[in-house]
Amino acid sequence: MIFRGKLNDFDEVGFYATLLDLHRRKILDIQSEGEGIEIILRDEPRAADDNYEEKVVGFIKKHSENGVFDTRVFSEKIAALRSRGYYEKSARESLHALHAEMLNLKIGPGEDKGQEFYSDHLKQRIMIVAVPFMLMIVAGISVVPYEYSNPMIKTCMMAVSFLFLQSLIPAAIAPRTVFSRWRDDLYKEKLEWDAFKSFLCDPNMMQKYAPQDLAIWSEWLAYGTALGVGDSVSRAMKNLNVPVHIDADNLTRFADQFDSSYDLASRHVATKEEDEMRRLQAKSQ
Repeated sequence: MIFRGKLNDFDEVGFYATLLDLHRRKILDIQSEGEGIEIILRDEPRAADDNYEEKVVGFIKKHSENGVFDTRVFSEKIAALRSRGYYEKSARESLHALHAEMLNLKIGPGEDKGQEFYSDHLKQRIMIVAVPFMLMIVAGISVVPYEYSNPMIKTCMMAVSFLFLQSLIPAAIAPRTVFSRWRDDLYKEKLEWDAFKSFLCDPNMMQKYAPQDLAIWSEWLAYGTALGVGDSVSRAMKNLNVPVHIDADNLTRFADQFDSSYDLASRHVATKEEDEMRRLQAKSQ
């Protein structure tokens, strides 16, 4: 995700791309079951490579029944918590905790992975802001002896100081990309990923590869999803009749159903106490 868009920019696309990669590596299976989507955990859930993958596998495992995560069952669980939440505080707390778990998956690893790829921007930002600020203070102190001999000096210094401080605001709030630099040869790697993304958006180029190369197409679908061009890869696969081991539509359906469950968990739960308060207010009016 470092190479898609802004530095350290992570959203729900990273979550769905991680699921797709875990499926490709046979850590889990994503299957269609009626109107829902099932994710079946395999026997080796510890095969994940990093903490975020372990977090994703842990979430699926926690909310599975007999090793199967069913989007329909999960949605029904949220609906049941909302219904019980009208009377029970514990149900509302469980719903809030579940919403936090889902949000945690959407926002990514929860740590600044970008530090491995780009240099620290804080030192440059401090230098740009602090040095001119110190010079302004020194200049202000140097004109103090002349304040009474020429009253306009104080007014001019205040105006100049205001304009000077105003000019420092962009440097203080500028995004880290303004001051950061890619480490070592990683900017070259970023350009290579950009070129790869352009390749995945070009169906004519992808047609040069045989549909039988399943491993390649599986990787392209996973990486394309992470780079935000998964739809382009999926269309090319359909046009070429690639017999890949996962139907990309299943991932799209899972994303829609997971987002729907997330929205349902995000909504405010009306409580019995709130209804009683509204009735009392209505009577008082």
